[in-house]
Amino acid sequence: MSPRVASLLPAATEIVCAVGAQADLVGVSHECDFPEGVRRLPALTRARLHAAGTSSQIDREVRSVLQDALAVYEIELARLQAARPDVIVTQDLCDVCAVSFQDVCAATATLVQQPTRIVSLHPTRLDRADRAGRRSPAGDAARGPRAHAEP
Repeated sequence: MSPRVASLLPAATEIVCAVGAQADLVGVSHECDFPEGVRRLPALTRARLHAAGTSSQIDREVRSVLQDALAVYEIELARLQAARPDVIVTQDLCDVCAVSFQDVCAATATLVQQPTRIVSLHPTRLDRADRAGRRSPAGDAARGPRAHAEP
């Protein structure tokens, strides 16, 4: 049986789909919109900000949220629990880009029905992303995205 995968980052969702595991997705970030089929999945995150406004207004709002020691994004805990993921794919490079890694760990601790593995993307080079993909259940299919990225 394939693992139930929750992706909390748009790039991670695209990677999961590119390696042939789109059918394993049980939830995604509120910002995920590609490939088309992921739009039907439950959004497991939400922004603490109002997206409307100028760049400077949004910047001020982000700074205000961060000043209060809050993450810009938060997990929809009830939806995450309902999705019952075996694996959560996220990142730990930037707390402004997605749900904070600490919040993911805290939310995962509430998933008492089963152990949940957190896979945090932290590649700084394309060959590292390729290696991580080869370790996925899709194996060799993970080399496909890299082939398209090279000139």
